[in-house]
Amino acid sequence: MIGRRLTYEYPHFTVVCPQTGYTFNVRTLNVLEVGQLKGSMVVPARTPALINKIIWGAIEEKPEEIKALDEFKKSITLRDREALLYGIYYSTFGDEEEFKVNCNTCDNEQPIKVSLSDIFSINAYPGSESMKKSYQVAKITGDADIDTEIEKAIAAKNAPPKGMPKEIAKLEHSIDEPDEDDGITIGKKPSGVNFVEDEEPVPPKPKKTTVVSGNSILEKRLDITLPISKVHAIIKQPTLWDEERAMNAISFAQKKQTELINEIMVIERFEQYRIGDKVPTIIIDNREDILFEYEKLPPRDKLEIFKRFQDEFGQYGIDLKTKYICAKCGTSNELEVDLAVQFFRVLARY
Repeated sequence: MIGRRLTYEYPHFTVVCPQTGYTFNVRTLNVLEVGQLKGSMVVPARTPALINKIIWGAIEEKPEEIKALDEFKKSITLRDREALLYGIYYSTFGDEEEFKVNCNTCDNEQPIKVSLSDIFSINAYPGSESMKKSYQVAKITGDADIDTEIEKAIAAKNAPPKGMPKEIAKLEHSIDEPDEDDGITIGKKPSGVNFVEDEEPVPPKPKKTTVVSGNSILEKRLDITLPISKVHAIIKQPTLWDEERAMNAISFAQKKQTELINEIMVIERFEQYRIGDKVPTIIIDNREDILFEYEKLPPRDKLEIFKRFQDEFGQYGIDLKTKYICAKCGTSNELEVDLAVQFFRVLARY
């Protein structure tokens, strides 16, 4: 009958987000969505927002607490998005892919064909409530092996604070508090640059790193005393919302600094203390000001930020890695697929 619309059966893929533990069911992309993503490659600053919107549109089933796009962006991390992209990639473009690779020893180029599902691995953040619940259900049904990291996270949540009777502990919600000497204040923070007039800030003595964490990776903060400048960097795992806000907060003249903008997303704020003070003298939490101060950091301070970020946050996610043997010299090499790069490389074919 003329005027009626076709109905479509789309391939689906179930994704468990490695950092927040949320589970989604995603479908393949359609021709319109592929075309929109290809168009975004011309304007890189627009790409993250469009990817987020298209991923949201491709979700068929989602957690009950995530009802709208803004909630989705605030609830999902950048590493979680990689997992969602993998599910969409797999359902849209298939499992088999061929890569041209170069040997690290003799530089010989050769093609190798891989199955993405065979080289896929996931390292999940053990502290998320969703991950712990899924693990406990899987244990009961016999579908999960013992995971020591998740077992520790469950035990830590259930343990009462030191010195508190178990009966009282049941009535109180416990959070990790910073040590008295750590000098980090948790709560409402002033915005912009805050300082005491007519006084020069004095870098404090080196202090230990403070981890302030909740049950979710989104609540976790790491207070690092940078080794050279002695400035404190408070870092976190950024969300999709943080990424879009960072892009929008930077002036047009700074848009060319996209790489730097991406780097500072892990920094929630900088703080500086005077000797003996437990409250910071200066707080930098405006995106443009953070970028300005970040560019002035000694290089070893920058390395410390990203080393600690990788240790505490970045290790949790998905990986696509495999080994292959060079056909010319016999050397064993490793292929690591950057999913975002691969995703857009394949888009260009369509």
